[in-house]
Amino acid sequence: MSKQCIYKDKDMTIQQRQEEIDKKHRIYLDEILKAMRHGDWKRVCIKTGLEQTYVSHSFRRVGSKHHLTVVQAALEVIEERMASYEAINQLM
Repeated sequence: MSKQCIYKDKDMTIQQRQEEIDKKHRIYLDEILKAMRHGDWKRVCIKTGLEQTYVSHSFRRVGSKHHLTVVQAALEVIEERMASYEAINQLM
C-alpha cells in the first residue's frame, strides 16, 4: 500500500503535502520579515527574553526550539507598532 493522502482537489503524497506546507510557511515568514523594522527585533528580544542573534536564528530556522515563540512575538510587535501608527494618525 502506497503512502497516498487524498485531498478534495488532488492526490498528494505525504512528502509533497509537507513540501507545500513548508513553502507556504516560508512565504509567510518572508512577509513578516518585510514588515519588521530594526527596532522591532529589539522588542522581540525583550518579549521573548532571548538574545538578538538567537532571535534571528530561531526566526529563520523553522525546526528550532523557539521558532514559533519568536514568530508570535514578531507578529505582536508588528501589530503594536501598527496600532500606535493608527493612534498617531487619529490625533493629527
